Amino acid sequence: AQDKASNFVETLKSLLTELKGTSIGDTYVKDAEDFSYVDPVDGSKSLSQGCIIHFGNGARAVVRLSGTGTDGATIRLYLEQYVGNLDDLTQNVQHVLQPIAEAFYKLTDFRKMTGRDKPDVIS
Repeated sequence: AQDKASNFVETLKSLLTELKGTSIGDTYVKDAEDFSYVDPVDGSKSLSQGCIIHFGNGARAVVRLSGTGTDGATIRLYLEQYVGNLDDLTQNVQHVLQPIAEAFYKLTDFRKMTGRDKPDVIS
């Protein structure tokens, strides 16, 4: 599991530049980056923390690895969709994020590379 997860993230990092401008249906990639974290307290930098794919509709997909120091790694995928109208906040989250999830899966060849067709946990 760790090899597939690590390989997926490394492959994704190598494709970030190519993903910019790519379209899947009505969704397109506005930007894609390998992100780092700067601690606001001590200024220390943690490089290469994962990947962010920014979509043109204000959505984004954040991919990180966790558990890399143990037996097996976990791919953490965070999907976010900006909602400007407060009335839209009552929508079903899974329904709202489904197009972003499908775009991410297709753009990254996630299912083929990981052998997974659905997440273990959705929260």
